[in-house]
Amino acid sequence: MRLRRWIPPVVWMALIYVGSTASFSAEATGPVILPVLGALLPWADPAQLDFLHAALRKAAHVAEYGILAWLWLRALAAAPTARAGGPGGRHTLAALAISIAYATLDELHQRWTGARAGSLLDVFWDAAGASLGVAVIRFGWQTVVGGLTTTLFWIAAAGGTLLLLLHLLTGTPGRWLWLSAPLAWIALWAWRRRRRPAP
Repeated sequence: MRLRRWIPPVVWMALIYVGSTASFSAEATGPVILPVLGALLPWADPAQLDFLHAALRKAAHVAEYGILAWLWLRALAAAPTARAGGPGGRHTLAALAISIAYATLDELHQRWTGARAGSLLDVFWDAAGASLGVAVIRFGWQTVVGGLTTTLFWIAAAGGTLLLLLHLLTGTPGRWLWLSAPLAWIALWAWRRRRRPAP
């Protein structure tokens, strides 16, 4: 049945809609998640637990929109007009556009609830998740994880070096940067060498 392929993304959108109500605000999830985090990390202070709670909520944004884009890409690629050989660029763009448009509507909906505030930054996280979801389908999870890891190593190495230079120029102590920046460059070198194809 042709309608069956559209059911998963539409049901997932409905679940996201429910998740954007006041019942799933930070104030509502905090009393549930914070005690669990406190039990798992007894050394963490309240500020660290709050940070982890916020990070988990952002990770949920990435995950839910990654799944949404993946579901839309599957549905669009299974359409009778889709070419053989899996999802193409047109379907990828359509899945991304639908997911990002829904992310924008979701943030507007949160503003209308009165208990939550919509955020442009959350749309960014949602778009990142959607991009990750379609990238996994298009290129495979190993390629995506490898690319993300390489990017993060570059950010750590180059960013750490820039911060270290800034500290040197301003005369402030670099402290942990003297260790972390060289370690990031070594990790990047080792990672790239490991991924280099054998001759």
